[in-house]
Amino acid sequence: MLELDNWTVRKLDESRKRIHGQQTSTNNNVFLFNLSFRFWVKLLDTGSEREGMLPKSDYEKTLWRPALRNAFPFNDNLTRKEVYILINSLRRLRNHIAHHELIFQRGLKSDYQTILRILRWMSPQAEQWVVDSSRVLEVLEQCHATHTINFECLYSCFHKN
Repeated sequence: MLELDNWTVRKLDESRKRIHGQQTSTNNNVFLFNLSFRFWVKLLDTGSEREGMLPKSDYEKTLWRPALRNAFPFNDNLTRKEVYILINSLRRLRNHIAHHELIFQRGLKSDYQTILRILRWMSPQAEQWVVDSSRVLEVLEQCHATHTINFECLYSCFHKN
């Protein structure tokens, strides 16, 4: 039985109401895509309080073991906690970027390696595609060498031909 905590149930309800208010078709894809990155990351956490006198959610038992670990089929030794820590770190990076905060004080090479590691756990082919098509390391090396950011080079990272 799926025992979702209060926060998760509230976010699902908010998403359902938001979709209903937009008068769009309410298929599962629309519903799933409407949920935030934080929502998905929280499913990898431990779980928390539930309504009334119900015991606290245990996402290790009800989500990770039966299902979520299957999202990472190329590493059988993963723990829920390990995945949560890494993906939550990337969520924080994403939030810094989305709020136009400085990110260059972070270990961006390490963040990039974390992205590759998570991709490798899900799909080695996806990881290889990113490695083959990304210029992230090149840009980071250039920034490190010159202590400046060449925005032309940065722009070209995301618009590679």
